[in-house]
Amino acid sequence: MKFELLPSNNFLKQLAEFDDAERKRIKEKLLLAEQNPFRNKSIYSKAFNHVFRIRITLQDREKRIVYVVLKDKVLIIGILDRDNDYKDLENYLKKAK
Repeated sequence: MKFELLPSNNFLKQLAEFDDAERKRIKEKLLLAEQNPFRNKSIYSKAFNHVFRIRITLQDREKRIVYVVLKDKVLIIGILDRDNDYKDLENYLKKAK
């Protein structure tokens, strides 16, 4: 099954903050998620059933790329700081709805 990546506005704003090399690493990780979005660890959410995260180090900090699987679409929610322990996750998901 082929999945389609759909970036949220929040994700696109965050992506602009990174340099070309880091954007390339993000794109590589997302291409793997496009092939099989269920390969990464799922995380609990009140808003959606199938929420997953990708571990990545950007700007020498642990980050998480969060996405939601909706049938054949993968909605990329945003990039979270690991230090915040997913506190911003529900806010990002509410905006995505």
